[in-house]
Amino acid sequence: MSKDKRAPISEHLAELIDRLRVIIISVMIATCVVAFIPANPSSLSFDNIVNINVTNPLEGFAGYLNSTIVSMVVRKVKADLLPPNARLIAYSWVDSFSVYFIISFVLGTIVCLPIIAYEIYAYVNPALYPHERRFLLAFSLAFIGLFAFGAWYSYVLLTPITIKFLYYFALATGAEPIFSIRDFFYFVGLIILISGFFFTLPIGLTLAIRYEVIEPSVLEEKRKLVIFAILIVAAIITPDPTPVSMLLISVPFIALYEASIRIGKWLLKSKKKSIS
Repeated sequence: MSKDKRAPISEHLAELIDRLRVIIISVMIATCVVAFIPANPSSLSFDNIVNINVTNPLEGFAGYLNSTIVSMVVRKVKADLLPPNARLIAYSWVDSFSVYFIISFVLGTIVCLPIIAYEIYAYVNPALYPHERRFLLAFSLAFIGLFAFGAWYSYVLLTPITIKFLYYFALATGAEPIFSIRDFFYFVGLIILISGFFFTLPIGLTLAIRYEVIEPSVLEEKRKLVIFAILIVAAIITPDPTPVSMLLISVPFIALYEASIRIGKWLLKSKKKSIS
């Protein structure tokens, strides 16, 4: 589609639906495939399949699921984040199933990221000018990079400290360290998602400066107020009531805030030079 000849809205909607269909079907297929891929395919043999207990095939199926990539991820997260003496149990019949499905869905979505990126790009590409395409690429890379850094940072530092604090707090109250597997993984996933998106907020500041929505001098003048607001937000989104988790998430964000001001200034200066 060219910019000189605009397609009707119905054609845009039809194309959008087709591309969303491709994304949804791809993620569904990838989720199903990932859910049953063994972590070590070489360990599978014909003898293993033949010797499955025919009187109780579900037992053999459960043993197979225990060898998949998803089960390996579950064990890895437990080993990395769960204190040694804490135990996870399934409070309901669907607890383990829901955790297994969500992890399979997340891994399937990650596998399909190239397809998702292509479908989105192919849909918006005809309406973009060359400089807009370059900007979209830079924005996408920056967003993915900051989100990945925030998620990694949360998994390595923020989440373990938060879980250990809550674990020892449970011990201090005399409670047994036994937790629901679904609550544990949902809690971990929530912290990682919040941290990932929180670290992408400087992109909004950079864009606001670039498009002159806000002046860099204003951000510099309000630096103390902004830092105070960041500490408050960090205290709200982190479940750990001690200042440790709050500082772990706010200090890197403050550094990104300062970097956003400088990058925004550079982009604004480059924009003005190109116009003049």
